[in-house]
Amino acid sequence: MRRNSIADILQAPLSPPFQKAHELLESTPIFPPWNLSSGFDPQRSITSILNQDLRTPAIDQIYRHLWLAGLPRAARPLHRQILLGRAIIITENPNEHLVWNATRIFIKPLPEYILSYDFWLTDGGSLIHDQSLYHSACGFLLSYCWLISTKSDLVIAHNTHLLPVSITWEKWAPFVTDLLTVIDPESVDTVSKRYHFGELRLSRLNLIYRFAPGVFSTQNFMRGFMSEPLWTKAFLERNFAWLFSVFGFVTIVAGSMQVGLGTHSLQGSEGFQRASVVFTAASLLGAVASVLLVGSVWGFLTVYHVIRAKKNLQVVRKRRIERQNSRPESV
Repeated sequence: MRRNSIADILQAPLSPPFQKAHELLESTPIFPPWNLSSGFDPQRSITSILNQDLRTPAIDQIYRHLWLAGLPRAARPLHRQILLGRAIIITENPNEHLVWNATRIFIKPLPEYILSYDFWLTDGGSLIHDQSLYHSACGFLLSYCWLISTKSDLVIAHNTHLLPVSITWEKWAPFVTDLLTVIDPESVDTVSKRYHFGELRLSRLNLIYRFAPGVFSTQNFMRGFMSEPLWTKAFLERNFAWLFSVFGFVTIVAGSMQVGLGTHSLQGSEGFQRASVVFTAASLLGAVASVLLVGSVWGFLTVYHVIRAKKNLQVVRKRRIERQNSRPESV
């Protein structure tokens, strides 16, 4: 089958990126009226659900820095992720999809509704009427073409609840073939910016969010890209492990110098004695500076948590008052 050119795709009306004959879900899913941030909302629209489920604003915001966090190539399939010793961790945040650290990779389960041809045309009409949302959905589908390229990958996806077990290899292979005639894996024009890159390293994303112009803020500096435990102990363990390594190195060098000063050949060396004095003084100053640094960070964390807790309390009280005022008066 001839691959559509980029010009043809951009000029033609948007349509589902696969044929109805190859759809993997026939029934229309039921969406829950809640999300992670605003709680229960019985009036929540499907467009709102799609925006939360597919868009990646946190990644798109730092797109020009993503070369620091990943490579512009396809993510490795699931069996390779296992081979690399990474545990597959489920996330429902599309911004965290395919983000990894040394022992984990975060993967968002494939939303079943985008596997239904009719959904794209009816309830999910915003998918084909909003080009940005359309590209986000196509990029997400492309990411699963990366992840599931063999039968063993499909088994892993079933076992980790990334895909419904009803999707067999006999269904998946034609679906991917059909999909890749529309979504060109070699081009960046048919998917959103996020999917110009494959896997993204969490530690680099944290650095970008803490220090990059345009996204720097006190909250981003503390939390980084992905929210992690902000308890003082956990924060110090993550960020000051290197300090203990330095202290260990200094201790070894200082011990070696002490042994050297006890030998006849080095006792008379003015250069070695001078270096020993300088190194000892620098070590003492470094130890004092390190203690002051840890104490300052500890104090800053305490103040930060108190201020955050107070602001959160004010927000909760304000919402309660607004809800009470919005309730109809009882007769």
